[in-house]
Amino acid sequence: GLRVVVPLLRGPGGDDSSALASAVEHCHLGGVVEICRDHRSEWRDRGRYSPVGPNEEYDLRVMMSGTGDGSPYSHLHRSIDLRTGLAFNPFVLRWHADRGLYPEVFELGRRCPNDLTRYIRGDARLSDLSWVQDLRTGGHET
Repeated sequence: GLRVVVPLLRGPGGDDSSALASAVEHCHLGGVVEICRDHRSEWRDRGRYSPVGPNEEYDLRVMMSGTGDGSPYSHLHRSIDLRTGLAFNPFVLRWHADRGLYPEVFELGRRCPNDLTRYIRGDARLSDLSWVQDLRTGGHET
């Protein structure tokens, strides 16, 4: 499973950049999310003392909005996770919801409001909060 794949992608030196590139190339959606979260957590926890810094390479929001043909992430949006049957954006949202990271679901969903709206309405854990997304998108006016 995922617990084995990500360390294997990182290799003995723990190279996040190579691991992320491999996960993206092979559309290993869980690996992409895990590596990005780990990188972000390291930077946020240790701040300026962290060996890693904020880097767009690890920004899930950029990946989630990169749907165009010219984007290095467009193929992620054409892939489906075999275990969940979800496309990239819904997969990222569910990954965070499964861990109780509901505010992050909404924050990440800002880059893909239609995906977020569909996801929230279909997830019993968040469906009671669909009104928040309706307010954000103007859906309450219809």
